[in-house]
Amino acid sequence: MEYKEISPATLGEERLRYDIQKGIFNNLSERELADQYGISRTAMRRSLSVLKNEGLIEKKPRVGMTVNRKHIINMLAMSSMSAELNSDELQTEVLQEDVTVGEDITHFLKSKHVFELSRRRIINEKPISYELSFLSDVRFPGIDQISFQNRSLYQCLKDQYGVILGYGHETIKAGYADKKQASILEIPEKTPLYVVTSLAYDHDDEPIEYSVQYLVGNQIRYRLDAKNIFDYHEDGDL
Repeated sequence: MEYKEISPATLGEERLRYDIQKGIFNNLSERELADQYGISRTAMRRSLSVLKNEGLIEKKPRVGMTVNRKHIINMLAMSSMSAELNSDELQTEVLQEDVTVGEDITHFLKSKHVFELSRRRIINEKPISYELSFLSDVRFPGIDQISFQNRSLYQCLKDQYGVILGYGHETIKAGYADKKQASILEIPEKTPLYVVTSLAYDHDDEPIEYSVQYLVGNQIRYRLDAKNIFDYHEDGDL
């Protein structure tokens, strides 16, 4: 069997990934990293290019290469996106656009009169999510007159209508940015995305919100916090 020797660029890439994972990556220049890893600057440049394209690192002027710290979202948290991101630099922009409301949305909301809210969330001047929320105009009269610029939707529902989120179901899948999503998120087309479809209910099992979120894959990391996992039973178990 013939073995192919690992190229210097691949070796540099593996060393970079290891150091990032272990939290020992230093903010060094391309030249300093090449010297540290014992490879040429050309090979180091190729290694860095791979990780930059994946969004793992970014180059900052007068600083060097830095790790792109992803924003962590708990999959099981029953809280708003604003609360999950919890950043002082978070900005929420309301987008003006016409969105087609599908039958699955009107069926879930039990209403053909639907209010649509399009938003983009930005942290440190970098868009990280594009979100579409749908709510019943009948259940929430006058909601179209409320400004949601930098304002939590769930907090508004609580304050204005006395409605509190009880529980929800989320479906998370991988996708790629189409032309519209890429334009809104300011990323290249076909950039990997998390596509999250959420169904939110109140404590009386009545539907509150149907939403679809598109999150930039290299800016977000999902975390699963589960408690009492040994108390788990299948439906029907005694």
